[in-house]
Amino acid sequence: MTIVEAANKSNEVIEGVERDYRVGFINGEYPNGDETELTATGLEDLKDAWEYICPEFGVEPDSVTYVEGAPFAPWRIEAEFKNGEKDVFPGSTEEECMDDIAAAEKRFGECVWHAGVENELYTGGKYVGTY
Repeated sequence: MTIVEAANKSNEVIEGVERDYRVGFINGEYPNGDETELTATGLEDLKDAWEYICPEFGVEPDSVTYVEGAPFAPWRIEAEFKNGEKDVFPGSTEEECMDDIAAAEKRFGECVWHAGVENELYTGGKYVGTY
């Protein structure tokens, strides 16, 4: 099924709230199923992220088996790198997020900016939400 069909079936996609989602799918390498996590702020964003990553996994957009909301990470830090790449790094601790940013520097170059996520669920990068 498509990611939109799977998301509608699960009823776990929250519009306007950045969240991680677990996406199950079938591919030739793992015929019994595989899983990835994508970060999105709603259904259209999730669909775009899935369609962008499908070629990397060698799968068709309609190979989705399920979508479920991942638990909210206790910490989320966003970072920008020298090559212009931007990403959000979830973790159990602030230190874990920073370690992941340091590891990402090997792929994207030096981290030129980072800050704790600020939104209705996070303050200074720490989870304070109620979802």
